This record gives sequence, structure tokens and C-alpha cells, in this order.
Amino acid sequence: MRFFTRSWSEGELSDAEFEAAISDYRDHVATLLDRLSAPLRRLATDLSMHDAIVKNVQRAERSLSLSLRVGDRQRGYFDLDLRYEDVSSLRGMAAVGSEVLQDEVDIDDDGAFVHRFLFDVGEMVVSFRDVTLHAS
Repeated sequence: MRFFTRSWSEGELSDAEFEAAISDYRDHVATLLDRLSAPLRRLATDLSMHDAIVKNVQRAERSLSLSLRVGDRQRGYFDLDLRYEDVSSLRGMAAVGSEVLQDEVDIDDDGAFVHRFLFDVGEMVVSFRDVTLHAS
């Protein structure tokens, strides 16, 4: 994770450092918005993955499908299906039943899109060229 580290998640930072990570990520995403597809903009700005539960993971040669249960009692729950296409790199892996603590959308130096996940157990980083999402 670049912004939302495990130290950030576990409250090991000062209040100022904690808030700075949030502000730095928002500022970073603002610089990327014109290069992000509509699904990626939605992931980066509108959808909170915090506390989402991994329902299913399917890995194919150049794709990854991830199904999550997202939401909370205040806003309600829904299922979110993500399909990453033309996956060039995958580090770590989501496990069914894992909880998403935080996620980050980014673009790497080669121009590939990156989606980073911090789970209750481990992390996952997906580099890809396209993503689709379906919320139900």
C-alpha cells in the first residue's frame, strides 16, 4: 500500500499522519481522474471498500474476478463484482472471507492501472489495463 499502510490501519500513526495520508491520497487521485475510466473513477472516489468481505475470487491467465459484499448498516449492503482484464501483474491474493480494510487506485510508471487492497490478513496488488464493475 502506498497511502493506507497497515500502520495507518492499525492506528500506529499520529492523528496528523493519519489525516495526512487521507489528504495525500485524495490529492493524488485528483491528479489521475482525467486518465481513469468511469469504473476506476467510481472505485477511486465513490465506492468505499472499507469492511467489504471477499465472497469469491477467480484467477484466469490474464484476468481476475473479485466478488465482494460491500456496505454498512447506515447505507445498506450490496454485492460488487470486479473483473480486471489484461492483468500484467498480481502480487498477493484475496482469500474468500477476508475483510478489506482499505483500497487504493493508482497508475504505475508504465501506464498500467493499479488497484491495491489491504486485507485483515495480507495485501493484494493488481496491475491491469481495464476493469469492469457490477453492483447489485
